[in-house]
Amino acid sequence: MADSKKILDLADPKKFLLIADLFSNNSDLARAAEEAGADAVILHLNESPAQGARFGGLEIEEDSIKECLDGAKVPFGLAVGDARLLTSDEWERCVALGFSFVNMFAHHMPTFVWKDERISKIASLGPGYILEQIRAIAEFKEFAAFVASFTPMQGFGSNLNVLDVTTLKLIMGLAKKPVLFPTQKLVRMEDIAMLRSLGLRGIIVTSISYGNSADTLKETLKDFKCTIASLPVSASKK
Repeated sequence: MADSKKILDLADPKKFLLIADLFSNNSDLARAAEEAGADAVILHLNESPAQGARFGGLEIEEDSIKECLDGAKVPFGLAVGDARLLTSDEWERCVALGFSFVNMFAHHMPTFVWKDERISKIASLGPGYILEQIRAIAEFKEFAAFVASFTPMQGFGSNLNVLDVTTLKLIMGLAKKPVLFPTQKLVRMEDIAMLRSLGLRGIIVTSISYGNSADTLKETLKDFKCTIASLPVSASKK
């Protein structure tokens, strides 16, 4: 399980990250993501995502999480939602599991998580955040990166559009750290070169792209990996 503590490589501007966001805390999905070449894997806690999966508290998810982390070869992150209150005691148990990073929406993240120096923190920027808030959040040294998670639930699964790209460009202009983009919209392989050219540092592949099986997850990640590998390094501005 110690290998899950490997650091997510956000420092190399030439590296475009491929991160797998799991439909469920399932070790078959975790292994499939690793085998397909994911640079990191995200597990979940206290969430009810729009894709249909539900994640309970640690008392429900802990055994499954430990199975996913067992023998991990890439960094694993934990995305924590607000389906129920995260207590400081539960947070201590989460940290003890050995995650590389935690991901939460800025308006969900308690200050005891924000100020915890034991684990890397990635803040999601959600729909409704105004530019002044994003600019202020970007000033905080505690965050290693940001997730541009601005698509409202009713827009999940629709086509990536020009306004999405414009919003992403604005966020990257304000952020002082690497920005990652989740496939809440239908991101085509042809979109990757364009997104990278804007300065995006990585893509988080969610179940909107691959469904809910290990086979489709592996196939989808391999397609993304192949597309990313074919891009010239000069495609990135940062």
